[in-house]
Amino acid sequence: MIATLALIAVTAIPVALVLLYAIQSIARALKSTHTSALKNSGSLVPERVVPSLGSKKIPLVNQNEFSVFIAYRRKNVPHLTGRIYDKLVSQYGSERVFKDLESIPLGVNFDTRLQEALEKVSVFITIVGDNWYDNINISTDYLRKEIEHALQRQIPIIPIFAGKETSFDRTRIPNELKAVALHQGIHVRSDPDFHIDMDRVIQAIDLYTR
Repeated sequence: MIATLALIAVTAIPVALVLLYAIQSIARALKSTHTSALKNSGSLVPERVVPSLGSKKIPLVNQNEFSVFIAYRRKNVPHLTGRIYDKLVSQYGSERVFKDLESIPLGVNFDTRLQEALEKVSVFITIVGDNWYDNINISTDYLRKEIEHALQRQIPIIPIFAGKETSFDRTRIPNELKAVALHQGIHVRSDPDFHIDMDRVIQAIDLYTR
């Protein structure tokens, strides 16, 4: 009797091990299939959006891409333009703030790089100083083309008024660009008010980039 039970046990153990291995293999296969299905359906990748103004959602750009574009004239309040750029870089990093002289490497196609940046950014800043209107009526003017692109994309545009300029002179803006004057802007003053004004700019940018 004892010998018979021992023989049954010896025979049953390998069979049980085979069944256990088969069950584990099936479980792993089912888990892998379920995970792949979730990935393919996008269920594992949450939608990355920020709170919107109204009902329109504004997509959050990749952290490694430009978020803010600074459009300006090089002879237009250059000192304040540089300070504005430095302030934004200290807040977001140079990889997220586009300013042509600092963001386009030597040897790179200028027009191509501008186009790429304009397609990526979430916020468009134009610095309006005494010379902002120069050549704005010329279709090939870089500042004009940058503003036109931002208007076409319908991204947030923040006009920053500098120097003596505190608002747009709509009589000097061509019809194709008049919509830029409808965007709420801010007069950024020099010290001691510079950082106070720029903190307001940063708060506005954060609505669209975080």
